[in-house]
Amino acid sequence: MRDRDGAAAAVIFSGGMETLASAQARLSSTQLDPSAADALRRLVLDASSALLMLDMLGDGDMAPEAFGRETARLHLALPAGLVERLPAAARIGALELATLCGALAARLQAAAALTTASASRNAKSRDGGTTARGFN
Repeated sequence: MRDRDGAAAAVIFSGGMETLASAQARLSSTQLDPSAADALRRLVLDASSALLMLDMLGDGDMAPEAFGRETARLHLALPAGLVERLPAAARIGALELATLCGALAARLQAAAALTTASASRNAKSRDGGTTARGFN
């Protein structure tokens, strides 16, 4: 099971990096105003961080506490009205990036829920199950 999960995580990471590279190429081929370029640059950085954290969590290289702390810092949404301000050539890249970020946000939320459930199960097994019955 762990090998299959690791293989799935590798595919997600690889596909996400390809999508990210494609979006970056589209965006960098167009002259953008400084505020749009900065917003998109931050979104690209947060998306790449999310991909890396998901990969590390899947490999067991990131503690659940650190995962929760770091994912809380990410902003995986385009600022309102940004796409409309972009030149037509850059809109495809921005929408590609927005789609990736939406998928990453969902994966981060699912991973956080699994991590929380796993931590809860581990806590119950360490204390003999008394936490589940309200005895601390």
